[in-house]
Amino acid sequence: MAPLYVRSLAAVFTVMMLVSPFSVRAQLVPGGDLVTSMANYGLTTFVSLLKLAKVDESLKGIAATGPVTVFAPSEAAFAVLSSAYPAQLACVTTGQGIDNYLSQILKYHILPNGNFTASKLTKLTQVSTLIGLPIQLEYTLPSGPLKLDMTAEVVQADAIFAGNGTVHVIDSVLIPETILPALMDQCGGAAPSSVAPVPGL
Repeated sequence: MAPLYVRSLAAVFTVMMLVSPFSVRAQLVPGGDLVTSMANYGLTTFVSLLKLAKVDESLKGIAATGPVTVFAPSEAAFAVLSSAYPAQLACVTTGQGIDNYLSQILKYHILPNGNFTASKLTKLTQVSTLIGLPIQLEYTLPSGPLKLDMTAEVVQADAIFAGNGTVHVIDSVLIPETILPALMDQCGGAAPSSVAPVPGL
């Protein structure tokens, strides 16, 4: 028979899994920076775009001085976006599109004023982002999901802990409403919207 402390830990873990409202695959990285941690976690497209727009340095600076939370789109989310909106994705990742749109989109996924774990997020109705716009939160009791702007869902809550920051993986790329008109006008066609969800994003 396993020692008592082993059985106790197993029991605690079982209870945590039963009551957790999200899929949790936490990676604890004491003192590590979030950008490196996200790359190691497999969020390679998100990290690559952060570096392309130079938002990675902003994120590191915020995490070095205060708490921060990141909603990181999964690789699958970017794959669907690339398939559904290839022209728009190319537009925001080249030339002036990087500064005009990509940086704003990425900063919309960063919360600079708090280290919000899943348990904290479920008690809130909105959170403020790095570009000053709020993300609306909706949580359905008793077991979720937690929705962002009525489109994206948190699929891996508390995925990464690094220093004073937390990363949650989401299943869609969030688009700030403020850039949608210009994005549609300059990048052509219908742009992905945080109001009208794209199935599978």
